[in-house]
Amino acid sequence: MSTLAPIVIYTYTRIDHLIKTVDALKANYLAEESTLIIVSDGCGRKEDMDAVESIRKFILSIDGFKEVIPEFRETNYGAIKSVLEAERRLVNKYGKIISMEDDNVCSENFLDYMNQALNYYEHDEKVFSVSGYCPPVIDDNLTLKNSSDYFTYYWNLSWGFGIWKEKYNKALDIPNDYRFLVDNGTIKKVNNLGGSYIVDALKRDVKHNGDFPDAWLGIKMTYLNQYTIVPAYSKIRNIGSDGSGHHQGVLADKFEVILDDGIKRSFAFRPDSVFDEFFIKAMIKFYNGKLIGKIARYLGIYHYALIARSLWVARKASFSKKLKKM
Repeated sequence: MSTLAPIVIYTYTRIDHLIKTVDALKANYLAEESTLIIVSDGCGRKEDMDAVESIRKFILSIDGFKEVIPEFRETNYGAIKSVLEAERRLVNKYGKIISMEDDNVCSENFLDYMNQALNYYEHDEKVFSVSGYCPPVIDDNLTLKNSSDYFTYYWNLSWGFGIWKEKYNKALDIPNDYRFLVDNGTIKKVNNLGGSYIVDALKRDVKHNGDFPDAWLGIKMTYLNQYTIVPAYSKIRNIGSDGSGHHQGVLADKFEVILDDGIKRSFAFRPDSVFDEFFIKAMIKFYNGKLIGKIARYLGIYHYALIARSLWVARKASFSKKLKKM
């Protein structure tokens, strides 16, 4: 069997999330054969010092893996920079990694699926990554859901995904140059494929410094004519999409999934991956959102709509707390 890919988790202060993520990984069939690397970002605020120390104490107590490698940063990089720096450095060191956030709870067969797919598609130039998450887009179509272990999709899904050194570097070496991507037709192609949500995120990143590295990555995948492998049954459930994670205040119940039951351990992949039209349409509809969101993107006010929604959620939560105290 080929070498198992190291698992890399990026964390800061949410020890409750991290414990659940690690416990789920530890329950995997391949846990005792796998290396776990946890990157703990340095403390950025005095009020976070105790939380960071608790995180690190927990990391040092973890067992159940072949090896646990703690990486404790002395300074605070911030969420995005911390992930991107470690991701690129570690994929270059190991050749391939499974990249996870600290709120990505996985199924028992997650590592089986990821490692088999990483081994199978390593030399397939069309496959950029292997995604562990699949949104609930075909749950009502069990015939399709059960027809294959995986589907192909145009853009990477960042919750628990696997990457290889050469492909990752090739994408990141393309500059984050919006005008370049417009002039060579990549932006138009992404829009034509249905990725208006990606183009919108890219525009917001350029205009408002919105920190959307996933959008840049998606655009670059299209430029390179590459795609991702998505499991028919999600192997990842994100427990931070309730607004308690990195994007606090942006509630996203629609991302909730029922995890794979974990029983199946051997997966069938094919070299001639075909884009299933129904799956693609369902994914695009899911990520582009409802009509009001599409209109907001078209008018260029989606960024402000998100801010307004976040303020409304925060105000509503504050009002609820006051009522409980009365």
